Amino acid sequence: MVVKIEGSKAYQEFVKEQSRAFSRHFFEFIWSRNLDIEDEFWSEQDKADFNAESDLLLAEWKRREAEMWAAEESDDRAPES
Repeated sequence: MVVKIEGSKAYQEFVKEQSRAFSRHFFEFIWSRNLDIEDEFWSEQDKADFNAESDLLLAEWKRREAEMWAAEESDDRAPES
């Protein structure tokens, strides 16, 4: 399945990188703890740990997104040469 991402080239790349990061985080987490892919089989502690790590990752990507939008806005305001 191919999903078309609307937006600038930078935004499209951002979405791809973010998706890869969250996927990598999930699989590294389950492999490191030898967990089932379905979280219904995880302990409450594993779920809490995963959610805490995911919150940190999400905050990092929100920061990166803000930086990307600021850079794009700055580029839009730059005088043409």
